[in-house]
Amino acid sequence: MKTIMFFILSLLLLECSPAWATAEDAQAFFKTKLDNVLLVLKESNLDDQAKKERVMQIIIPVFDLELMAKLSVGKKYWSGFSNTQKQRFTDAFRKRLQASYLGSIMKFTTEEILYQTPLNERKKIYLPLKLISGDTRYEMLYKLYESQNTWKIYDVEIEGVSIIRSYRAQINEILGKADFEELVQRFEKPSL
Repeated sequence: MKTIMFFILSLLLLECSPAWATAEDAQAFFKTKLDNVLLVLKESNLDDQAKKERVMQIIIPVFDLELMAKLSVGKKYWSGFSNTQKQRFTDAFRKRLQASYLGSIMKFTTEEILYQTPLNERKKIYLPLKLISGDTRYEMLYKLYESQNTWKIYDVEIEGVSIIRSYRAQINEILGKADFEELVQRFEKPSL
């Protein structure tokens, strides 16, 4: 009898677990964050620097920048980096991505966001959406996973081009010809 009660209790606990979170939950989470960013961008009483700071407070916790740095380098090179090198590259990658992403967000004049049906693929959620600004449409795909009761973005595709794959191609090219120091120096510059 105790075994049956334990089994039922375990099932109930699992059913409440974030592991059972749905794609719709992830989309609602993402939409809330994006709506908050849009509200900040529309605040006329804030200067650009204040807007940037507020936007960063909203979006940085949503991105898993450490994982993105690791995925961008790829297993081939990442496993050869020392812990110090991994941290240095992650810091340089974080700054590069923040500057790039923040620059794009600050220019954000989208008139409409069309959320499409989210997809659940092996513990990962794909959130497709369209940004419409005048006659221009941008197809985007945000890739998320659940971590410690929240959602984390680990990649973004814009018009079918993955940020991770794009950086990996650049990194592989650099490391094919140069060393780690050259890689970090290039990532610390304003643009590759």
